[in-house]
Amino acid sequence: MPGELIFGAILPGASISILLGNLFYSRQAGKLAIKTKKNDVTALPYGINTVSLFAFIFFIKLPVYHDTKDPYLAWKVGMIACFFSGVIEILGAFVGEGLRRITPRAALLSTLAGIAITFISMDFTFKIFEKPIIAFFPLAFILIQYFSKVRFPLGIQAGLIAIVVGTGLAWLLGYMDGGSLGAGGSVFHFSPPQFSGGSMIELVQSKGLIKNNLAFFRAQV
Repeated sequence: MPGELIFGAILPGASISILLGNLFYSRQAGKLAIKTKKNDVTALPYGINTVSLFAFIFFIKLPVYHDTKDPYLAWKVGMIACFFSGVIEILGAFVGEGLRRITPRAALLSTLAGIAITFISMDFTFKIFEKPIIAFFPLAFILIQYFSKVRFPLGIQAGLIAIVVGTGLAWLLGYMDGGSLGAGGSVFHFSPPQFSGGSMIELVQSKGLIKNNLAFFRAQV
């Protein structure tokens, strides 16, 4: 996909959604802590669903791109798929509590644990040993807080310190000097989120494209 699409539309949109989602969950955790009068309440982490990410890329966007060679069309089809996925999740929210009550907690959490170990932790574990001079310092801060229960100054979380230290090391050691990261050809580039609903509407109005892609999805299933 071209840089202006990735850095100008996809990443800004994803970043603002992750920021708002985590702020919302943090607010929920704060209200729950006040209601239960407990000081050990934590917020549910909010981010991109790793398993869905693989599914959207390899089963939706990649086939469309191979069929049309149009990265923008693949992106638009992916947005429509994300929209309908959100609709399904909203509908599932009405039955989620009932499923949780009748399903053993181990059965629910084992699925998440398997996903975390297979798709998330193992990949990053390999990256730690790929560039240990960068990764071991952030890892040390995480381990210190988790296992020694050390509180850092000003209540700063080890995760934030790890991100700052790791990013600083990557820049200082020259690992970030090899490429152009910005949409305009510069290393730093400000890209505010853009409303992309018009692109979805445009694709929906193009009946031929929708018909062909839906037929392709049915064939894949």
